[in-house]
Amino acid sequence: MDWKGMGWFPVVSSAKLVLSYSIGSISLGSSIVPLVETFRVVLSALQKRLKAAQRTPGGVAATVLNSGTQGCSGCIEWTLKFINRNAYVVV
Repeated sequence: MDWKGMGWFPVVSSAKLVLSYSIGSISLGSSIVPLVETFRVVLSALQKRLKAAQRTPGGVAATVLNSGTQGCSGCIEWTLKFINRNAYVVV
């Protein structure tokens, strides 16, 4: 093996490379997660209110809207899992 190219501290040089080249990708991912989490919190609050509205007589519209919000939540979950799974491959 050629140890001359690694220098004395390979961990330090690797950390320096990560900080200089990948910090933008890391910060972008870190800024996207709170936005999506905020949207998820709003959807879950809406789902709780719609479940309460379903108990009232004639709550057909609430049932339809609740199904739609559950579908949106499922799509968000699937998208986040897909992005998180492939983010390390790209970076």
